[in-house]
Amino acid sequence: MDLVDNELTLTPIAGKSGKAYMGTYPDGGRVFVKMNTTPILAGLAREQIAPQLLWSRRMPDGNVMSGQEWLSGTILTPNDMSKKQVINILTRLHRSRPLMTQLTKLGYTLETPTDLLNAWLNQVPLALRNNQYLQSVIRDLRQTVPAFP
Repeated sequence: MDLVDNELTLTPIAGKSGKAYMGTYPDGGRVFVKMNTTPILAGLAREQIAPQLLWSRRMPDGNVMSGQEWLSGTILTPNDMSKKQVINILTRLHRSRPLMTQLTKLGYTLETPTDLLNAWLNQVPLALRNNQYLQSVIRDLRQTVPAFP
């Protein structure tokens, strides 16, 4: 479906960004509309991690509105996060070479789990760094940190 002026009705969708909408066409068709989304949205769709990008349009005020395929879904619960399908999607996301290439071109750098752990250690207040329980957690994390390609 194409976006034509004044034919798409936008209904805000609750969320942290405040920039997500359900777009409804006069014929009842729906699209997920996001304002000023990440430049890697097309890459996420190509990797089948996000719904297909249908169109993108620069608005007169400079904002960019993107329309994606509408998929009915639910909010993942902590229990859902251990399901095989979710784990497979997240694994595909974290190991995608095309996405890594695109992010590198946008100026991002690769951070491994070890890099994140070391960054936390370098920034954490001394009282937390010296906490015995947190020290044991750090030891366990260092021993079990996964290999990252």
